[in-house]
Amino acid sequence: MPLKVVELAQGNAFSQSSEGGRFADRATRVYKVILNSPAESWDISTAVGVEIGDNYNKDAGTGPPCVSIDMKAEGESRVSRIVTVTYQTTAGSGTTGALSGGGGGGGSTAQDPRTQSPSVRPPNYSLSSSLQQVPAVGGAKYMQNGWVTGTLTNSVGDRIEGLTRLEPVVNLQIDQYSTTDQSHLLQYTGYVNADTITFSGATIKPHTIMLQSINAKPHVEVFGGSTFRGFLVSFVFTYRTHYSNDVTYGDKQLGWDQPVVNSGFNVLNGPSTVDSTVEIEHLALKHKNKKVAFPYALGTPVGTKVRASIIIPASSEGSTATGTTGMAQRPSAQQVLLNENGSPRKRTLPPIVYRIQTQPDVNFSAGGSPFGNFGIRNVG
Repeated sequence: MPLKVVELAQGNAFSQSSEGGRFADRATRVYKVILNSPAESWDISTAVGVEIGDNYNKDAGTGPPCVSIDMKAEGESRVSRIVTVTYQTTAGSGTTGALSGGGGGGGSTAQDPRTQSPSVRPPNYSLSSSLQQVPAVGGAKYMQNGWVTGTLTNSVGDRIEGLTRLEPVVNLQIDQYSTTDQSHLLQYTGYVNADTITFSGATIKPHTIMLQSINAKPHVEVFGGSTFRGFLVSFVFTYRTHYSNDVTYGDKQLGWDQPVVNSGFNVLNGPSTVDSTVEIEHLALKHKNKKVAFPYALGTPVGTKVRASIIIPASSEGSTATGTTGMAQRPSAQQVLLNENGSPRKRTLPPIVYRIQTQPDVNFSAGGSPFGNFGIRNVG
């Protein structure tokens, strides 16, 4: 042990800063240490009674945490040392103004993250947002009498294909110390949440947040006299609401699911020619003299899978016999709307739009933490 350790009052200092909108306290203490001999072996933290992570007011557990301890020789003396202890709050953590007699009073007494061991320290997180294109099934079309909302079709009732819209997405990055690089979780990259979770007061519905990436880099830190060697792991989650009022069943908030219109080039013929939900012209109808027979009748057994048809004027070939319509059918060059039984859907009815899951899902929450299933301690 050194011969003498004295705290120098003239070395005490305190400052507050608000650079970049992030408020922080900073304080220093200076100790003079007299050694028994120039070659004496001694521990700096033990001599001054301060470890990395200790609060400024150690006994009360308040004030900014110790972030560094420096030592240098005093002048030309071979046994006199000056030790400077620096305390600083984590910028923006809301833990300022907790020094007793150090000025800057009135701040929060919330626990600074750096006063906790890395193994239990709450993660840090940050948010950013951007825009992303998603398929647009419905929307609004400006007509003579103003805006008309619903499924986007042209003047003859055919769907307008290829439309997209911009959807806001929020990127959530969570940084946490870990003893491992969490590489065993990489298999869940691209997974979406199967459960409803709550983060920062927001309710996140199933399939609306995705684990986008996991990044790890080596990290070494000293706290309370112990050295922690591990990794600083960054988890990036991407949240997307993707609200679609056109979905027929289930929640309108699709997240990472996709809206898919029930349509196709083929139909199941039937069930009859008088069904109010069926577009008759797309059925495979019975013909007579190369023209559609009248009264209408199915040209195949009910439920037969056939190519969807369209009506065209009949050619001049053949006689205009009684019991024909003067119209013929040809295969449709585009997809037609379908009912759930596979029959062609009446064009005056809104299309059936399914919510399709394309990303695998897994529960995100565990142990009271919204992302606990990935080993992330409670955050937000």
